[in-house]
Amino acid sequence: MILRRFIEKRDGYMQPNHVDADSIIDFLGTSTNKFMRVSDVIKNSNVFACVSILADDLAKLPIHTYYGDGDRTKGMKHPVAELLYTRPNHLMSAFTLKQTLQMHVGLYGNAFAFIDWGNDGFPKAIWPLEPSSTVPYLDVKTGRLTYQTQTLQGETITLQPSDVLHFKTMARDGIVGKAPWRTLVDELRGQNSTKEFISNFYKNGTLVSGVLQTDSKINQEAKDKLRKDFASRYASPDNAGKTVVLDMGLKFQTIGMQLDQAQFIETQKFGINEVAKVYRVPPHKLAQLDRATYANAEAMGLEYIKSTLLPIFMQWEQEINYKLFTKIERQQYYIKFNADAELRGDSKSRAEYYTKMIQAGVYTLNEVRAMEEQKPIDDGMGDKHFISLNYTTTDNLEKLQLAKIKAGEDLTVKGGEGNGQGTENTSDQDRNPEGGE
Repeated sequence: MILRRFIEKRDGYMQPNHVDADSIIDFLGTSTNKFMRVSDVIKNSNVFACVSILADDLAKLPIHTYYGDGDRTKGMKHPVAELLYTRPNHLMSAFTLKQTLQMHVGLYGNAFAFIDWGNDGFPKAIWPLEPSSTVPYLDVKTGRLTYQTQTLQGETITLQPSDVLHFKTMARDGIVGKAPWRTLVDELRGQNSTKEFISNFYKNGTLVSGVLQTDSKINQEAKDKLRKDFASRYASPDNAGKTVVLDMGLKFQTIGMQLDQAQFIETQKFGINEVAKVYRVPPHKLAQLDRATYANAEAMGLEYIKSTLLPIFMQWEQEINYKLFTKIERQQYYIKFNADAELRGDSKSRAEYYTKMIQAGVYTLNEVRAMEEQKPIDDGMGDKHFISLNYTTTDNLEKLQLAKIKAGEDLTVKGGEGNGQGTENTSDQDRNPEGGE
């Protein structure tokens, strides 16, 4: 279909009201008095860990294209499938594109990708856009949404919604998402201050500040000289760990606070939990293992998939299905993340899962082999569904019970029918027609 894109007009977003100006300011990070910059936030190890965990967990799962009621073989022949599964453009793999876009969502609250349409109307490439220079714009007069972005040459261009994939976090206006870390500005500043304090703490030659005491009185000039000499000898980073030698009856007394007294370890743990809570990442993924056991870590992992990853998958699937397929194609084609591997767990759990699904008649042997990337069975049995003979519906059970009761009544009336086991009404002549004993 050479004129595919023009035969069917693609729908644009029609939004009422207005674009929230504060959301755009927050999104661009230009309001430096109220918010931290992304360049500062990414230095926080807790935020970086959460963002990278989400990006990697999404990127490692393949996106499959299906046709009809779930025919993946035919669906993967669509041009869109090649972009999403293998190579979205000549510079990136599918993993890199998904990882980059989800990283943008975690840091900026929004991720944008330009859809490069070919002359045949099918997308030929997908390119990530710089989130800090891409802004959704809603015309308050017409109610039409467009995207304004800048090229590498600094040229500002306007893109239509049908040309842009837009993934975002929860948005107040439904258009511009907000980065999760923006709710943690005060906590992040506190964490950065703590790290800076600890860094300076260990740079000093002595662990903490203090006072030099002497029994005799000395003048101000001698005090200044003594302070300078002590600092140069023992309080510089180059002299850390050296033995302090004091003469003239001097005594050094600390006046600072020890790290254990300040409870820095507890403070750091609290910071990890706060960031993990906002990004909905289990603390054990950030090496917070205080309350983690094998049992609850596995449960938290499943909860993480269901509560954190599946909503992200759904947003990606709905956006891609709407933007990359026409209205007619959406009646036949759709894409989905393959999250089965994450949900099944280890090899033992996976084997138990397969066994139950085969016994229930849900999967065939070849479908299971395809999930394990094994060759199909070609004898015809691999595509058959199996189910236990013991399974039936309740109405069939009732019919079967009535049939057994009726069969028992017939045996009582008809007798053994010549098998030597008649009923009590059978005569002796019937048992011995010749009259013998």
